[in-house]
Amino acid sequence: MTQKPKPEMREILTRHKEQLRETLSLLIECVSNKSKRILFQIYHDLKHKADYCLRREGILRVVNSKKTHMATIVEFISRKYNIENINELTITKLDKIQHEYLMRQIETKPLHSILFQYLKDTEVNVNESAGWLVHGNNSARTEGMCCSLQDRNLFFDNGENKCNHCNSAKKTVDHLATRCGRMLNSSYLRRHNEVVKCLHLHLCRQYGIRKMKKLKTHSVQSVVANEIRVDTTISTDTAVSKQ
Repeated sequence: MTQKPKPEMREILTRHKEQLRETLSLLIECVSNKSKRILFQIYHDLKHKADYCLRREGILRVVNSKKTHMATIVEFISRKYNIENINELTITKLDKIQHEYLMRQIETKPLHSILFQYLKDTEVNVNESAGWLVHGNNSARTEGMCCSLQDRNLFFDNGENKCNHCNSAKKTVDHLATRCGRMLNSSYLRRHNEVVKCLHLHLCRQYGIRKMKKLKTHSVQSVVANEIRVDTTISTDTAVSKQ
């Protein structure tokens, strides 16, 4: 049986930035960027301690002589991110620069940028966007699967399989989530109605129209009210003299 992660384990993962999802429940990270930080940190450590450690001096000499990727990582980072003063660069600054560079790349994409545009919206609570990860009643396996789906890191075999519903496009997360025409009147419509049902119940409880807490027994109605209205136009099939 899969158990839910304990708060202590979640705290350790968050401290080491292994499960840090504070931005719309998304893990804005790139594997190549993380590898650059690792190489930069190792090279910086070797160069800093080579003056008083013969072993690190020897390793640094071999790395520079063979012209490995680690030997050119500093120059590579300075040219890619247009960093003028590379000597003052730290891991924290590099992480921030990479994050800004990645966000600029996302903003150029027509589909991926739609979600991140809400980061600038004052009505969106970014901190509460990851509440389902912290307080959700999900098992560790379900939580990991949902995160993989959200990050588009779930692959189907070698990517050559066709969609089981339309049998025309490749079977990918993006296609199954929003682009399959055969699922428009079934899965997509059901998902839309469930979201509307959640929002409808939340607004009814917020304004005192309904007091029930069970989502399963709640029914969505076109018009609900908890007050008497006078001189208000209401669309009806037949003419009404008094409203």
